[in-house]
Amino acid sequence: MFRPILGAISALTYYTLAVRPWLLRWGATAEEASTLLPGDDLVPEARYATTRAVTVRASAESIWPWLVQLGQARAGFYTYDRLEQIVGDAIRSADRVVPEFQQLAVGDTVLLSPVGGPKVALLDPGRALVLSQTMDLRTGQSITPVPATRWAMDWTWTFALRPLSDGATRLLVRTRADYRPRAVLAPVVRLLLEPIHFVMERGIRGIVSSQQSTAPAWSRDLLA
Repeated sequence: MFRPILGAISALTYYTLAVRPWLLRWGATAEEASTLLPGDDLVPEARYATTRAVTVRASAESIWPWLVQLGQARAGFYTYDRLEQIVGDAIRSADRVVPEFQQLAVGDTVLLSPVGGPKVALLDPGRALVLSQTMDLRTGQSITPVPATRWAMDWTWTFALRPLSDGATRLLVRTRADYRPRAVLAPVVRLLLEPIHFVMERGIRGIVSSQQSTAPAWSRDLLA
């Protein structure tokens, strides 16, 4: 009778102490995980925060066009398109820089799905792209202006580029989020959102595209 309970407790403890810290800062150094990045101030008290990173063997200037064209009905997210299509998102990631998707400005919406997505909060060409949204968790739609609702998430998605001395670039991807009602959603975030977010965001660094002969050089040469 007690074995299943002990097994569940052991599994949860292992996930919390060993797996979760690795998952939240996959590829990032301690310094990268703790350093301030653009957009951090938009969610000052984040209940959920991740920083993930890879080294890209390309200049920040050549990586930037791929970040600018992110979004549904644009170049996709360079991740697992089939998984996104299962949940109804008509996304197909591009394998090239698309000229018509290179126009992006502060205030523009970057669609995650047909119902909406975050807006561009900061655009620093070659350095940082910050997306921000207050989202109704029941519909996935943006809440503007913010009403008094129990089911909401304030979150940011930051892409920061750090040039290295050898010509490569560190790509840092950070998410910060606060959500409500906290007591109800905390277990859901930890046990469901965190693993799904990790799988999808790990793919965004070119894991799938790297298998394609037409993949961009910067995604083929990613180093974990």
